[in-house]
Amino acid sequence: MEKTLTLLDTTGIQDYIFGSNRLRENVTASFLVELATDDWIRALLRAYPQGSNRLIFRGGGNVAILFDRAEDAKQVVRDLSRKLLIESPGLQLIAAHHTFDDTQHALGGADGVYAQLSRKIRTLGQQRRDVHALAGLGVTRLCRSTGQPAVGEDQEEPGRPVSAEVAAKTNRRYRNAADRRLYKFLRRGGVTRDLLRRYAFSRDLDELGRTHGESSYIAVVHADGNGMGRRFEALRERYPSAADNDRLLAEIERFYKALEDAGRQALQRTLLRLIIALDDDPAFADLKRSLALAPDGRPYLPLRPIVFGGDDVTVVCDGRLGLTFAATYLEEFQSAAANLPDEKPGYACAGVAIVKTHYPFARAYALSTELCDASKDLVHAEAVRREPGFDAAALDWHIAVGGIAAPLSELRNRLYRVKEGLLTHRPLFRAGIGWESWDALAKTVGAFDASDWRERRNKVMALREALRAGREATRAFRAAYGVDELPLIDGVTGDDYRRSGWLSNRDGLHDVCAYFDAIEALDFYLPLPSVEVTP
Repeated sequence: MEKTLTLLDTTGIQDYIFGSNRLRENVTASFLVELATDDWIRALLRAYPQGSNRLIFRGGGNVAILFDRAEDAKQVVRDLSRKLLIESPGLQLIAAHHTFDDTQHALGGADGVYAQLSRKIRTLGQQRRDVHALAGLGVTRLCRSTGQPAVGEDQEEPGRPVSAEVAAKTNRRYRNAADRRLYKFLRRGGVTRDLLRRYAFSRDLDELGRTHGESSYIAVVHADGNGMGRRFEALRERYPSAADNDRLLAEIERFYKALEDAGRQALQRTLLRLIIALDDDPAFADLKRSLALAPDGRPYLPLRPIVFGGDDVTVVCDGRLGLTFAATYLEEFQSAAANLPDEKPGYACAGVAIVKTHYPFARAYALSTELCDASKDLVHAEAVRREPGFDAAALDWHIAVGGIAAPLSELRNRLYRVKEGLLTHRPLFRAGIGWESWDALAKTVGAFDASDWRERRNKVMALREALRAGREATRAFRAAYGVDELPLIDGVTGDDYRRSGWLSNRDGLHDVCAYFDAIEALDFYLPLPSVEVTP
């Protein structure tokens, strides 16, 4: 029987969502992507007889649909393209179709229908020409966000000209719908109505990272599941014949449903734990007192998920919550994805970019994804060194004190390489790999937050500069401040590092500072209580 498999790919999705420094535009853009890859497609498919067409999976801006008729596939793409042009201008779509006889041709396998179509849509993406908007004719007012010709004014800021793309992202109807989506997501995750009524949802980055009106830091956290594309390919290759087509479709749907559920549950539990701690934990009291206030007097919730709904998550929050959020999300994802349908556990990696509030948002997001990729590289390197198939959660972070824009490797070389060796040993595994784990570092942070260090900020800062200067400077610091030994670090043998602050040849190539990462994280980490929460 003839079928048509259609793949849809929303290209340039990162620029579309994160190209603005206005949080309300980022949030609404993400909501429009969600509509374009889910709600609007489902609505179009309902126009056909029930069960005749099948949405196989969606995620990361990609959608796969199996149609009974080629004409139905083309019509849905036409209708969706028209919808995007009207409702979300600037959001681009690539579509590829493959018509085949499902009794003769396999969907799976290394050269099956799906593999061929995947190669086709990748080629289309590489050949896609950049779309440049008409620069304007005659006397034209320009959009302040995009530089494109303005078509109207911002509904929230009368007098501010906006392009068609920004007009969609500032549309009050979609903005309010995005707020409702987040409210429902939190309620389904166990956050009570009473608790939610105490906070307002932020729509401006200043509302997330301001401390008593002063410039402060925000954190952009990006997390993504490890190797899910490879696992999907392995699943396809298990069913290489046409007789396996129905079984393969069922397995794909089951896998992506379980992965989506794991990501949703992990994010909901993480947000629930953070909101509960914010509301009543003494460790969060200073942060709570510093929260910006909405016009109705309620404090703004100091975090806002932008991309969520699967294993690909991006959240922006107060800078003091970024590391806490990342470590907690990785823990919760590992728990929720412990037994995926391919009979393997799931893990994720995360990157945390901690930047000043008015740092270019697109650059901060790009840095968070680069940090996430560095974490995945660590996992891959450990798999090569240890055993094939090794997997684990890992995270990396960078605190951008200045405005230097450079690749992560260049930043690390410029800011963390000194005469003595390397100041940092990031990325870190989340847990279980000796001192090279977040759990071990969090304990070291806690040691520096203990009473004999906490009240003497200048002492900690002096240690940081001594560590940068090397072993002899660290020993001189200890003598000047009467410090017998620096804090014990889990997983490190010997005692010399507690006197010199450095570990010899720790990464096989360089000497590595034992304490710099912990001191740098001290102002940007709030430990989350280990409490059981049940959504």
